[in-house]
Amino acid sequence: MELNSSAALLTAFVNLAVAVAILLRDRRRRVYVRFAAMAITLAIFYASTFFARALVVNGAEQVRFAAATLIPAMVFSVFMSLIATKKRVLMQRTVWALGFVIACLSLTPYFMQKWATALSITFAAVTLFVTFQIVWRQSRKATQKSEQVQLRSLAIGGAATSILGMGELASASNFFPAVGSLAVAVYMYFFYQTIISYRLIDVVELISKGAVLGALTVILGALFQLLLFWIGTGTGQFFFNTFIASFVILILYDQMRSWIEEQTIRVLFRERFIFKQAVQDLLIRLRSTIDVRSAIDLTLDSLVSSRKLTHVSLYLLREAELGFGLVAYRGPRPSGAINAESHAAFFSEIVRQKNPLLKEMVERKLIADPDSLQFPSEAERARASEVIATFNELGAQAVLPLLAGVEVIGLLCLGDTRVSTGFPADELALLYQVADQIAVSVENSEAFERLRERDRLAAIGEMSAGLAHEIRNPLGAIKGAVQVLDPQRFPEETRELMGVIVEEVERLNDVVSQFLAYAKPLKPSLVPTQVNTVIQRTVALFAEEQRCQSVEFKLHLLPDLPLIMSDADQLRQVLLNLLINAVEAFEGAPGKIEVSTRVVSSPRKLDHQVELRIRDHGPGIDAENMKRIFVPFFTTKAQGTGLGLAISQRIVNSHGGRISLQSRLAVGTTFILRFPMAKEG
Repeated sequence: MELNSSAALLTAFVNLAVAVAILLRDRRRRVYVRFAAMAITLAIFYASTFFARALVVNGAEQVRFAAATLIPAMVFSVFMSLIATKKRVLMQRTVWALGFVIACLSLTPYFMQKWATALSITFAAVTLFVTFQIVWRQSRKATQKSEQVQLRSLAIGGAATSILGMGELASASNFFPAVGSLAVAVYMYFFYQTIISYRLIDVVELISKGAVLGALTVILGALFQLLLFWIGTGTGQFFFNTFIASFVILILYDQMRSWIEEQTIRVLFRERFIFKQAVQDLLIRLRSTIDVRSAIDLTLDSLVSSRKLTHVSLYLLREAELGFGLVAYRGPRPSGAINAESHAAFFSEIVRQKNPLLKEMVERKLIADPDSLQFPSEAERARASEVIATFNELGAQAVLPLLAGVEVIGLLCLGDTRVSTGFPADELALLYQVADQIAVSVENSEAFERLRERDRLAAIGEMSAGLAHEIRNPLGAIKGAVQVLDPQRFPEETRELMGVIVEEVERLNDVVSQFLAYAKPLKPSLVPTQVNTVIQRTVALFAEEQRCQSVEFKLHLLPDLPLIMSDADQLRQVLLNLLINAVEAFEGAPGKIEVSTRVVSSPRKLDHQVELRIRDHGPGIDAENMKRIFVPFFTTKAQGTGLGLAISQRIVNSHGGRISLQSRLAVGTTFILRFPMAKEG
């Protein structure tokens, strides 16, 4: 068999396989159907070429002529669907009409004439030239760089393949048509991968996949020939040999694919191989790293030193800011924080999908849908533009969520300024494993803190009853003895000391009571509660009892605030603790306390919550004290017990809520409480 005939048969099977593969994915998509029709037409053309040249079958040349004439119209139709344009409907109809008329010549004796061949070649050349010129011009109009690169690559590759493929019509030699056939096979596989993955397949992926297919083909052929040699060539033996060879290939496919792809990348693409090895080594080291900060630094340093990424940053959840805050970065400094309110579209995408978010995939939403030819609405374009703007703030091309169960607790942002397209699928899968491992480290650290808090409470609970008994009995005796004494029998100075003893005994008794309250398990009676009502009553009673004439209270309460499931008495206790702290922060000076409510969206799950804020304009809290503000028995007051905020935190947590604070020196402090809304019914 001649070289050009073998190449034609191979290209026919490749195109047929591509057509079947894309139709099995989704036959409802316009681009898929048209691409499959083009692939089938190419398969018919190359199959008829084989039959005409190798087997000299009657009528094969006529089929070959008709298919060759229809191919340019098919190509034009596919690319017009790909760039999603309605402006060239008349041009498409004209191309199809001309192609159909010329193809009809195959039904007449004239198709063998030189003028018919010249007419077919001219029509193909002009149509293909116009097609790729339109695609090139469309790439220059594209607003997103990834779309520009994709369209230009398809246009250049298509033009080069067309020039080589025209050898089937214009050359009688063996070598040039064979090269053209193989070029068409490679381009169609490249085109197929680009369409189904919604992105431009890179050279590494293309060669790796080609190496796998080539190796499997060689092994299958060798097995089949070996079986033919051993068993024979009869009809029964033929089917038996085919079954055995196919069964062996199916068993070896998965292992061979991974090994061949790895060896291909190792030999031909050293930089890609080094990067994958670096990420795999990083995963091994992360599994043995306990400290969260060490794990984060190790991750960022390893990824940047691999020379594959120019920017890596990591954000962790900050409940108080309703978003994620920058923890560490390598490369250009990105935005310090992203907020669920100011970056709502980005949060909606990343939290709802819980999968890697790629900038190039968002950019595709700015162009028309190739199936329906519907351009995105203004709202959709605005949403996509907002997400892209967030990507630019982060300096990233891919954002990987850190997941703790179903909650997003952080973001790993990756960027490479040297390329415009995104990350290959295999690299992205490895990087996602890194994100998962960091999430495990963060979650384990938080779990360790919760475990330590539980152990602390258990120890306090064990000693609380005995300690209260040992302290309260002597206190009661001291207080009773002092009160039995007749003050009139002692001088003025002694009477004052007796009053001090009673006051200190009562204060110490209050400390023991708070201690017992902190150690005692909380059992709130949760009922639907209107937070605004609790706030109004608590603030009114507090202002009256404390007689805070020098402190001004401002309420900014959202009307029709949703209900929460709460124990009103315990919620009132939390409010009183926070109001007392706020008043004491002024140290007797005039001041203002603002209490506000609103509905916010949680950055963890994007569910809605009721938020309560208590803000004072006092001296603020320094950063070192803020880290320990909820630790039991930690206090900055001369007479404080350090249990008020710890008890408040336990109450809020028992309600399924969270408490946090924001503070700046000389500006003031804001305590933020968030509770899940009560479910309807």
